[in-house]
Amino acid sequence: MNFRELKKVVHKGNPEVHILSNQGDIYLVQIFNDGGQSLLTAKQSSRPLVFHGLPECYETLSDAGLHSAYVDQTMECDEMINLAGCMVNHTDHRAVRF
Repeated sequence: MNFRELKKVVHKGNPEVHILSNQGDIYLVQIFNDGGQSLLTAKQSSRPLVFHGLPECYETLSDAGLHSAYVDQTMECDEMINLAGCMVNHTDHRAVRF
C-alpha cells in the first residue's frame, strides 16, 4: 500500500497501524485494514518504505491523517537466539500518539 492508498484508507475508516522496529534504526509501517495487512510501500514500487527514525515515521503517518499507532520492537538479541518452535512472543507492543 503506497502513501496515497493509505490516505484513502484513513479517510474511509480507522486502520490499525504498527511501526515495526528492526535492528534499532530501521522502521517499517504495517497497516491492518478490512481483515488484511500490508506494508507501506514507496511511491510506485512494491518495496517497503524504510524509515531511519521514529520522528520521520510519525510525520509521514500524521501527514496521512493518523494520530496514533503501535510500535512493535523486538527484544535485544532476538536475531541471535533460535526461537524455532517457541511460542513465546518477544515483541514490545506499545501505543504511541503523535
